[in-house]
Amino acid sequence: MDNPTPEEVERERIFSNDKDPMDELNELRLQEAEEANESSEESAPEEEETSSEEGDELDAFTEEEEASEDSDETEESSESEESEQEGDEESEKSSEEEAPETPAPYKFKANGQDFEFTQQEINDQFGAVFGKAMDYTRKMQKIAPYRKMVSALEDEGIDQEQLNLAIDVLKGDKGALQKLIAEKSIDIYDLDVDGEKGEYQTKDYGKNENELDLEEVTRQISADPEYSQTLDVVTNQWDNNSRQALANNPEWLSGLHSDVKSGVFAKVAPEATKMKMLDGGSKPDIEYYLMAGQQLFEQQEQAASKQVEDPAQKAAKQYKDASATANKKRSASSTRSRGGRKGVVDYLDDNDEKFDEWYDTLMENQ
Repeated sequence: MDNPTPEEVERERIFSNDKDPMDELNELRLQEAEEANESSEESAPEEEETSSEEGDELDAFTEEEEASEDSDETEESSESEESEQEGDEESEKSSEEEAPETPAPYKFKANGQDFEFTQQEINDQFGAVFGKAMDYTRKMQKIAPYRKMVSALEDEGIDQEQLNLAIDVLKGDKGALQKLIAEKSIDIYDLDVDGEKGEYQTKDYGKNENELDLEEVTRQISADPEYSQTLDVVTNQWDNNSRQALANNPEWLSGLHSDVKSGVFAKVAPEATKMKMLDGGSKPDIEYYLMAGQQLFEQQEQAASKQVEDPAQKAAKQYKDASATANKKRSASSTRSRGGRKGVVDYLDDNDEKFDEWYDTLMENQ
């Protein structure tokens, strides 16, 4: 006989008992329910532990997310700070690049000395300097009529006291006249009161205008280091007629000195000497110099009028001429074969390599 199952054994026990089968069955179900409750209570702490572990893991994950968010924010802030620093550096560089360059100072030479002035100094002092220059010009115009008198006083060594005495004598002051007679040991008996010995002849004292102008020019240029060369040209190299011409035209001396300073004289003088030699020296040296200077000026003007064309314009012109030549060759050879190597590049075909080769060769020959 087969072994009975647990359900069959339990059924046999219930029906073999004297108790009511329904009561027995209810007790059995109640017992099973209690056992189920006990088993659920035992499993609850394990579930709580599991849930707490899951909560801890969730909290740790949340903290990690917050930390990562904080790190992201820190990285973003650092990147923004770096970008701001880069922007500041770029703005500083751009401001430095955009800042205008300081212009070079202007150089002036006066009284043999070199002076430098910035544009700002010139702008600041222009009003004062211009006003002084205008005032100086006005004063010089006022003094101009008395230049000869001042020259006479300087040449004769007349001081202020002597000038005052002479003015008093001219006014008829007897005391001044008596003092003058005593100082000069004049015998009054030798005076020709009646004019028997002839009338008084007026003497001309002081330099004339040309001499005064020459003196002024000489004073101005004498402070320059090149003055010794200019003086050597006038006194040793050129003839008397040239020196007289400079005395009569002081502005010519100023121009000659400017040529010496700028180096023009060194270029013109050899040509002037050549002209003098070929002409036999029939003219003053200054005239040959002026002729050579005029010739050099005309040569420079001609050279300026024949300036070399711009390379791009020259290349374009050559390209245009070559294209016209190619068109003529094409027209001439349209009825025959175009085989073989061509002597002139056909610039109207679609061969870019030949054009580039021609253009490179053309630019190398510039």
